[in-house]
Formats: sequence, structure tokens, C-alpha cells
Amino acid sequence: MQGAPRAATTPIVTRSRTPSYYALFVDGSQSMAGYVGCRVQPTEFDEILDRLSVDLGVTSLNRFGSVAGSKELLRASAIDAAVHCPPFYDRAQNPDAELFRRFLEDSTGQIHLYVTDGVQSDLSATQSPSVNVLREWIGSGRPLAVLAFRSRFTGRGWSEARKKWAGEWRATDRPFYLYIFAPSDAMLDRTIGRLSSDVRARSELIRFGDAATRCNASPASIPRSATDASPPWLLLSASTTARLLKHPLPIVEISCAVLAGSPLARIQFSADSVKYGRWTGAGFAYPAPVPSGVTIKGDSVASERSGFRTYVTMQLVDDATTRFGYFALQLIPTSIQLNAHVSELSTNSDADVSSAGKTYRFAWVIEQLLRAQIEHNLPRLDFFLTTTYR
Repeated sequence: MQGAPRAATTPIVTRSRTPSYYALFVDGSQSMAGYVGCRVQPTEFDEILDRLSVDLGVTSLNRFGSVAGSKELLRASAIDAAVHCPPFYDRAQNPDAELFRRFLEDSTGQIHLYVTDGVQSDLSATQSPSVNVLREWIGSGRPLAVLAFRSRFTGRGWSEARKKWAGEWRATDRPFYLYIFAPSDAMLDRTIGRLSSDVRARSELIRFGDAATRCNASPASIPRSATDASPPWLLLSASTTARLLKHPLPIVEISCAVLAGSPLARIQFSADSVKYGRWTGAGFAYPAPVPSGVTIKGDSVASERSGFRTYVTMQLVDDATTRFGYFALQLIPTSIQLNAHVSELSTNSDADVSSAGKTYRFAWVIEQLLRAQIEHNLPRLDFFLTTTYR
């Protein structure tokens, strides 16, 4: 979260002086100062920071943030008493997009961990450069975990919505986050496994990656009375065939398996494009106008032990001009529902202390990352259906 007007930034060039399997970064912006108790009254933030040092075997961290008039974005620091006191958090702003780009382009195999309040300083109504880089990370097939913690907070509160300080904030449970960037799911699992049971018990895991959510789409099992195996359909290599029915017909089944921590509660699909052909007696006229009244939509979701199953249904209508019809559909995931615990961390307003217990537009950020994951795991689905009208 930024604590002052945005300063000019340059690409990150500074590296930690102590090479390690783990590289720990801490948001050093001024708005983080309220999380620390300066050893007098240790906060949950203080305790988690110390636990991370012990659990991961790191003795130094990189303070991240920009300073007016300086090109420096990173400064190595020992994990000592200074990191637990407000003066340590003196950076004007945290340009996360530049830090995340560094992680994205790093080919050393290092695991990067970033402690922050989770507020996207570059967030507009619909865009965020830092979120776009995170989408690239997930789109490349690499996993990302976000551990959400809560801590006592006493200090100045920054309103990202209003772009100014919003007075003195006191909260018993202000969220902060540990982002874990790992090259593979196995390395991510290993990192989470190294965290103490106390750290894991205090956190809520939000996980992205191929292992976090796996979705498979296949033709639904259309009732036997609805199928037809006439030769024209075999020539068209259709996905499936159906007779005209009065009730909606399940045409696609999507089965999703999710690991603990996946923020996905459900997906629904819709048709991005629909093309239609009709039999003329000698061949198919294609494309032809889609019969009025045909609808395609995501339907019911059935929860399972470790995931869920959802369907795409199609309501057919009669085409009096032909005996046979042919549909070419392109289906895409549209409606995505997040798990409730993600929404509970988020607020759409951070104008005053009443919102100090939530993170500004955090749910929007998580939804964008989830969409990137789904686009990587479950791309556009082409589906072909032939119908017998009489």
C-alpha cells in the first residue's frame, strides 16, 4: 500500500547479500508501521515474522519500497529488533509490479516470499499492473500461495480509494499476507510444510496453480432416448447427437477437483459463439440463422468430497424448415464464485478506521488470479451437437 504520492521507479537491480534457497521480502512502506510493536507489545505480525525466520532458516530480509529522489527499491537487512519498530517502515510506496516482475524473470530456482498488507497501490477500477504480472506467473504454470494472517494494528491508515492518509487506525485483526512464489507445486508444498503448525494454524491458505484446481470437460451423458446415430452425424464428427426434447439438455459436464486452499467455489459456463447449420436434403447450409429461442447456459452445481461438478445445458427449439440441425459452440467459463473466506477478507471501501479489519478490493484481486488459473487449466471449449427434429 502506498503511503505517499507515487515516486518514479526503476527496475530492481539490488539483490540480497546472503544467497539462500529462500528469499524473504517485506513491504517497507509507511502504512505497514502500525503492524509492529517495537518489542514492547509484540503483535501477531511481529510473531509471524520471527517464526518465518526460524522456520525457513533465513537471517536477513529485503526491505522493499521506493524513496523519493532515490532509485533504490531493495535494501538487505538483518532480521533484528529494527524490523519490529515503526522507523523501519519508511518507504514512500511499494511498486509491487516491479517486484513481481523480478520474481517472474528469475531463473535461479529460488523461492521468493513477500510479506505485505495486500493492497494494490496501482489498482484502478479494472486494471492493476501488479495483478497483471501475477496473472502472467499463474499463466506460465507456476504455483502461487497467499497465506492470510490477522494482526493488531495501531498507526496511520492509508486509504487507497481516496489516495491519502485516513487518520489513526486501531484494529485488533487487520489482515496481512505472505505471498509464496515457487517454481513448482512440489517446492511450494515443501515450503508450506516447513512452516510451523502455529504459523499454519494462524493463517488462511489461498492457493493457485495446476495442482490447486483441475477441471476436465467432456460431453455429458445425454439420455438414451435423446440420442441418434444417423450417418450424417458421423460424417460431421459431432461430439454428440440429440433428438429434440422439451426440457433443457445437458451437453457438457465439467468436473473440478480442488485442493485445500483453492479459492474456487464454483464455475459456470456460457456460449461465447454459436453457429448453426441445417440439412437441405443434399447437404448442410452452414452457417444459417440459429432458431429463435435456443438457449445455452451454465446449470446446477453438485458438490463432491474434494471438488464439484457442473453442467452446461442447451434448450433446443423446433426448426420447421429441416429435419436435421447442426450446432458448433464455443464455451467459456464466465461466472466464478469465490469461497466465502476470501470475501470476508475484502472491502470495497477503505475510507476510515471502520474498514481497518479488511483489505481494499482483495476479493477482486483473487478473482483475477483465479480467472488466470482457469484460463490456463480450462481454455475455451469447442463443442459440436447435431439434432434430429422429426
